[in-house]
Amino acid sequence: MLIYKVSNMSASARTGEHILSVAIRLYAEHGYAVTTADDIAKEAGVAKGLVSYYFHGKEGILLAALKEVKEELDRICQLSDALSPEEKLEKLISAFCTSFEERVILWRMYLPLTVAEETKEWARFQVEEAFQKTYFPLLTKVFSSLGKGEVDRKIQQFEMMRRGTLLTYLAGNEQTTSKQLQESWKSIFLTD
Repeated sequence: MLIYKVSNMSASARTGEHILSVAIRLYAEHGYAVTTADDIAKEAGVAKGLVSYYFHGKEGILLAALKEVKEELDRICQLSDALSPEEKLEKLISAFCTSFEERVILWRMYLPLTVAEETKEWARFQVEEAFQKTYFPLLTKVFSSLGKGEVDRKIQQFEMMRRGTLLTYLAGNEQTTSKQLQESWKSIFLTD
């Protein structure tokens, strides 16, 4: 499954996107630490020199992959100011569930990077920075506007639900549907 739409790109851009897509899949399947630039080149069907040309090696590919996670998080967190706090929370829940379902390979690559000892500190910082700048301020604003209890506690609960939902998708739990997960979130955060 390709992660990117490549139809309107130049051949050079498509090659770079293809290499990145393959790298994300391999990182998701085998982990960053054991996936080599040779593995990526072989799986992508390109010369190893192209991996270095486009990304300056394995760390450059990881940086590009983490940029994808940051962009996905930014996309999820883009909510209209015209929405009520309840509507924002509902849209955020829906956007996370949809993203986890549709971009499962991206999230499968990301999650181990947040906890693995071999993950470079700069790599972990890349995504954590996005969460600190985008996600947590949005949650603070939404839960403050809702006025339903302690904001920090609600954010912690929401974060536990987000991680639990992500783990459900990553585990491939076929018996739990996106709709069921969204309803579970809503019953916790959108009912009195």
